[in-house]
Amino acid sequence: MKPRKLLSSLGAAAVAAAIILTFMAPAFAVEKEKVIYSFKGGNDEGFPYSGLVLDSAGNLYGTTCGGGSEIYYGTAYKLMLTKAGGWKIDVLHIFTGATDGSCPRAGLIRDRAGSLYGTTTAGGNLNFCNGLGCGTVFKLSPTSHGRWKETVLYSFTDENDGGHPYAGLVFDSAGNLYGTTLTGGQNTGVVFKLSRRSNGKWKEKVIHAFTGAGADGEFPYGGLIFDSAGNLYGTTSQGGGTANKGTAFKLSLGSTGWEETTLYSFTGGTDGGNPLAGLVMDEQGNLYGTTSVGGAAGNGLVFELMPSSNGWTESVLYAFNGNNDGRFPHAGVIFDTAGNLYGTNFYGGTVDGTVFELTPGPQGWSETVLYGFTGGADGGEPEAGLILDKTGNLYGTASVGGALGWGCVFRVQPGSGNK
Repeated sequence: MKPRKLLSSLGAAAVAAAIILTFMAPAFAVEKEKVIYSFKGGNDEGFPYSGLVLDSAGNLYGTTCGGGSEIYYGTAYKLMLTKAGGWKIDVLHIFTGATDGSCPRAGLIRDRAGSLYGTTTAGGNLNFCNGLGCGTVFKLSPTSHGRWKETVLYSFTDENDGGHPYAGLVFDSAGNLYGTTLTGGQNTGVVFKLSRRSNGKWKEKVIHAFTGAGADGEFPYGGLIFDSAGNLYGTTSQGGGTANKGTAFKLSLGSTGWEETTLYSFTGGTDGGNPLAGLVMDEQGNLYGTTSVGGAAGNGLVFELMPSSNGWTESVLYAFNGNNDGRFPHAGVIFDTAGNLYGTNFYGGTVDGTVFELTPGPQGWSETVLYGFTGGADGGEPEAGLILDKTGNLYGTASVGGALGWGCVFRVQPGSGNK
């Protein structure tokens, strides 16, 4: 069957989609990328829009939005390193588009027992969202027979409870789950909490419903992080004032419940706009992320938010110029132990996206393109971010390309590109 890229009425960010395909970038030579698995499509899997999670044995876990059946409802998978040095896939669950969910666009998280948790953008309760379901939170548990069992922890209705989660989940210290939905609430998305009851069932509670009014944001595509004090941080792709270009926000638990504070409202100019990914925090409490557009050339950027007694101040670490360095980052960034940042661009480089490294120095941050994708067998259009293994290798997914055109999982070595 000929590969095709899935489309959705919700799609990737509408704010970026119209411009992503408008540009072409000059080619340049880089090395050091290795495709460790190419998805096959059909009853196997395809179109990985999400990132990866690594276990202590070096196995990789992720999701695909396509593949799994003739109608392409998606899969959850595990990649295992073989004795011969290759990688073998184990499809843990094939989504049916019914009550079990459909089209996971976010990655997975693991608990201490080895169970996996994630979200689907559709499926679940088919009485809502025109019979397609409004998305789920699910759990995958290994069984004694070597198979995996899926349990739907919650099905969204796209009403007050939220709908269509595009981001993944995060645990608190008590084992509760937190996440965001793109819609629902007041039709502009929510932050939710799932708590386990004594009977083993899970209860959902909306801890913030975005309004888009005033400084409040709307339509959160990205996930959440906790700080050491139990505060939550995230981004919205739109809202935040008259510019309507998105926000960075904080949620703090007080005596009357969770209270939201808008830390920064993007303008879409040189400060960036429309962030599609979540944030990371350093040891000093500074936040780092990306915006999909804006910056000096309008191609997106990497930013830092620094707290002070007068609020939060944004600093642009690097603005993509849209040439060899890439453009339109849809994913966030990660740190290594030396304080370098790594991320992906959805487009640019050698036409179809990049893996980049940002290194701090006395004159500011400098960018290195570690790899530029061609959209061919090496992959293309990376939607998700990266992870690091113990030896410093970077792993990620490309949503298209690979040997058969259904996307791939790749490995890149830091320091392998050209500044």
